[in-house]
Amino acid sequence: MTEDDARLVNAAATSFEVLEAVRELDGAGVSEIARHLDRSKSGVFKHVKTLAAGGYLVQQDHEYHVGLGTWALGTDTLARFPTENGENAVDSLAASVDRTVALVLYEAETAVVTYVNNAASTEGMGPARGDTQPLHSTAAGKVILAYAGETVQERVLEGDLAPSTGEKVTDSDALRAELEAVRQRRTAVDREEYVEGVECVAAPIVRSPGDPVGAIVISGTTDDLDGTPIEEGTQGLLVSASRSVENAMGREAAAGVRD
Repeated sequence: MTEDDARLVNAAATSFEVLEAVRELDGAGVSEIARHLDRSKSGVFKHVKTLAAGGYLVQQDHEYHVGLGTWALGTDTLARFPTENGENAVDSLAASVDRTVALVLYEAETAVVTYVNNAASTEGMGPARGDTQPLHSTAAGKVILAYAGETVQERVLEGDLAPSTGEKVTDSDALRAELEAVRQRRTAVDREEYVEGVECVAAPIVRSPGDPVGAIVISGTTDDLDGTPIEEGTQGLLVSASRSVENAMGREAAAGVRD
């Protein structure tokens, strides 16, 4: 790679960092973005203007927000996933369990919440659309990781396993054992491991062995649960919901082959 090529790659990486910063800050001015990224204001300004010119950022008053250009890209991405079947399963399950239920989609070691049916008791505390789910400390992340290939699992196990809250200290041996248990029961739980005061249970959506495409996750607050494990009374319904999405994917794949 030439020096010019390296500069171009670094510039692209910085633009993505700026875009992510604006999303994380829920809108910000150039100075705030620069402080957040610990970069020069003049350098950040150039990237902000470039992203705005492409429609990926939009200026409102003195702040920049993520623009609709990113939505167009995301829509193309979602077309590759079982979004409609997943959302239908989420809505049906939410009506049965009266708790917040979310659809999480997975690709390239990234798990993202793409759809949420909120229960009033968990409003503002459970997963939100657009949230990423760490693979080692969330119910959705762990159940996806359990069904991912060995290469992905080892990469995560050898990485940063710091807990998101103080509820659980994770090491690779403990997580490896937990993933085996997850495969045995087809569900994973987190008890305030990612968000204090919230418990979650998740079941995977798997296209084929070693190829998870996402998960369905149920959330409840510890106050609302009042000592009852989140999976009690919901686990069977949750697994059935995730399997219904898998079955729908199978039918669609078979129809595509026939066509």
